[in-house]
Amino acid sequence: MAVPGIVGGAWLAREHGRSAQRFLVALATGFITRLVLAALAAFSAGKADAGAALIAGLAAGFVPLTLFEMVWFLRARGAQSLGTEPRG
Repeated sequence: MAVPGIVGGAWLAREHGRSAQRFLVALATGFITRLVLAALAAFSAGKADAGAALIAGLAAGFVPLTLFEMVWFLRARGAQSLGTEPRG
């Protein structure tokens, strides 16, 4: 989960401030990539009977990163609605 998170985050940082479409594509691609990898990991762990290891890995990587992104975007959205960020 770390590698696609870092790559997706770098892509998001590069697209920040550019057109909204490019930023949304980067955001969606990063999230969908991590979601697909989590599903593949769950499938593989189910076949190998390693559910506890999967849950530990997801708890350590996927969940915190997703929560951070959600809080980050909600915070930025709240600041914009308060008029503290420039519109445009």
